[in-house]
Amino acid sequence: MDIKLENIEPHPLVSTLSSNIWGKELTIASKSIVHILAPSGSGKTTLVSFIYGLRKDFDGALFFGESSTKEFDNNSWSVVRTKKIAVVFQDLHLLEDLTVFENITLKNQLTNHFSFLEIEEMANRLGVLKKLNKKAGTLSRGEKQRVAIIRALCMPFSWIVLDEPFSHLDEENTIKAIDLIKEVVDKNEAGLIMANLHSDNYFNYESEIKMV
Repeated sequence: MDIKLENIEPHPLVSTLSSNIWGKELTIASKSIVHILAPSGSGKTTLVSFIYGLRKDFDGALFFGESSTKEFDNNSWSVVRTKKIAVVFQDLHLLEDLTVFENITLKNQLTNHFSFLEIEEMANRLGVLKKLNKKAGTLSRGEKQRVAIIRALCMPFSWIVLDEPFSHLDEENTIKAIDLIKEVVDKNEAGLIMANLHSDNYFNYESEIKMV
């Protein structure tokens, strides 16, 4: 499933600087691994919100394959969010009054994508196995990021979009998270979009797109 942007401009336009995304035609090919380099204030999180359908306040058009998101109803977006596009948000979107396990399984209950033992294995690999029965609100920021990554992986997807997913992880935990993401992306034969503030070598990027 290609992702195509046609002359998208947010309301209001978040940056008046030269951009390779806003006001341009851009196609991100299916199964590609892409880095979006986006300094603070350039609209990185806004773009993620458009792709996930949380915001629709833009001119232009966004296509998934041949389908314009302007024509999507609530059911269409539900299909996208449970079967097509997984996201790790910069602000994580965890429900802090629920346990870690409940947060992770919210998506998995809809798809049965992983078994309980597989979820436990992922939690163990990312060092949060002993936190599964703790309220998400009691976790550190880095622990919450690891939980958000596991939750995003617990669904079938054609794309995973990562918005600064490792900002509070040390090098060791970053490597573990990257390895897990790569494994699931390969298993799903999916594409990956990494959006952050600086260049990195986390994944084998096929292209780098600068927002400004």
